[in-house]
Amino acid sequence: MVDYRLIFVILIINYYTIAEAFFSITIYPLQNVQADTTVQISWTLSGTQPTQPVPFVLGITDLKTSNDTILDNNVDIIKGGEPWKVSVAGGNYKLFLRNLIDSSNVYYSAPFIVTGRISKGISTTTDLLHANRVVIPVIVIAATIVIILI
Repeated sequence: MVDYRLIFVILIINYYTIAEAFFSITIYPLQNVQADTTVQISWTLSGTQPTQPVPFVLGITDLKTSNDTILDNNVDIIKGGEPWKVSVAGGNYKLFLRNLIDSSNVYYSAPFIVTGRISKGISTTTDLLHANRVVIPVIVIAATIVIILI
């Protein structure tokens, strides 16, 4: 007996494999990137344009640590670009577009440099805990001095 569900899954996989094999993506290199600014990330498609949406993720790789940061989980590659609020500290990076169906299908930009630091206040739980570790002893010392003086 023929399992039509298996045939359907194979056809879907073949559709996306064939559709993605006919185009290539070139990511334009970024220049003069400052932390805490907004830049335009741009790319072009060459070859046969996809007729159906092909799911991609846009990210950035820190070349020193090889850590990836995802910038957009659902990129419309047909748009040809999108803005990015630079939220990484100074360093050497490269952008990537990774196909979500075939994660070995990845396109990279040329390396670029981000200069400057990202500004941050007390915004995370770790920062708040660190701030409390400093404030509480100061309050205890001040209270002790007040008690001694009274």
